[in-house]
Amino acid sequence: MKPVCHPCNEFIDENILSTLFGKDYTENLVYELYNPNDEKIENSKIDELSQKYEQEFNNDPQHNNLDILNDSKDDWLYQNNIQKTIKKNYIQKKIWHQIQKGIKSGNISPDEISVNDLINNLSDIVLDELVKEGYIDIKLKDNPIYLKNNISYLEYTNKSEEIIAQKILDETIQKLDKSNHGIHEIVKSGISNSPSNTLIEYDYYLHDYDMLDIQETLLSSILRNNNNLEIKIEDLKIREQKSLVNSNYVILLDSSYSMHGNKFLGGQMATLSLQKLIKTNYKDDYLDVVTYSDNSFLVDSGELLKIKPHGNTDIGQAIDFAIKLLNKRYGNKNIILITDSEPTTTSNNQLPEDNMYRAAYLSGKENIRLNIIMLDKSKNLRLICEQMANLNGNSTVVYVENPLNLKEFLIHSFIKYKK
Repeated sequence: MKPVCHPCNEFIDENILSTLFGKDYTENLVYELYNPNDEKIENSKIDELSQKYEQEFNNDPQHNNLDILNDSKDDWLYQNNIQKTIKKNYIQKKIWHQIQKGIKSGNISPDEISVNDLINNLSDIVLDELVKEGYIDIKLKDNPIYLKNNISYLEYTNKSEEIIAQKILDETIQKLDKSNHGIHEIVKSGISNSPSNTLIEYDYYLHDYDMLDIQETLLSSILRNNNNLEIKIEDLKIREQKSLVNSNYVILLDSSYSMHGNKFLGGQMATLSLQKLIKTNYKDDYLDVVTYSDNSFLVDSGELLKIKPHGNTDIGQAIDFAIKLLNKRYGNKNIILITDSEPTTTSNNQLPEDNMYRAAYLSGKENIRLNIIMLDKSKNLRLICEQMANLNGNSTVVYVENPLNLKEFLIHSFIKYKK
């Protein structure tokens, strides 16, 4: 492992977070970064160290020498900002070094350093360490105001998305309120009325004659002996019925600009938690995740946390996209549509609402249940969602007031009806 040099000329392990704080602490740090806890810890260990090193900085004449600012001497505001940055970096590095030294010597326990406190006070250093350990990537994009300066932003890796999804699911299950109402379809085992493309031999104990595929049975008899049409037991063919034991889902998560903030965050968290639950506990079920705005996109594993809300809302196109995905699968078929607004654009010559109504009706004709979750209770949105539900014929419409509670609602609904 390659060492890196920190203040005071001591060498520290590169993966210091996992090495000193442990895996659980580091994973909690990743989740705290994604879903911050605003709780303020008074008189913490970091506060104590911060006051110590701030005083040390202020008492050192070397740190008040502005000659290092060179050509910017005449710009007082710029000088002041540079000085604050120098001071901040000095204090952060000193605190970070002291924490590492204290944990190694046993004088500081990791439990004394809360993840919230660490992020709030040592954000730059924490981000650097998380990059080293593969939890996040730092990306750059053009600054629309100062074109010569780039804006940095972070992206979570696949490794982090797995951690965050599990944390959300664990947290959600702990908070479940049995009074919530669900939208998940009740799954019943049994024989379907929908034939598949698979032919099987007739079994006296499993099948009855009403299930025979007459054409395939006659064809089998003719191929065996085309001179004498005589149907024997080995000629009897059954077209295997589609199983209704498993369920298939497509979450359509609105990613238009109006979802910016807690609406999209709540949708992300609900989607990640349901995805994790199905993968780990309901492996016979299948979930596709689609985000939609002007266009619809199938979201690969590890990509959901990288998506930012933008564009308009094309609900009709999103439902069409989900229908195509679900038509490839057997079993119960469900669309979970999450949105905060009526459609504002369309991909064809119809009006946005007409295109949406057409798609809702078509999903019903394809025996796909449409579950609509509204994140806005405006009268117009409620009316068009109710009309969609009527056109689908097998639909539910619900309103979730707080988007951050959507995960509890969705997970409780799923688990309740699975039981």
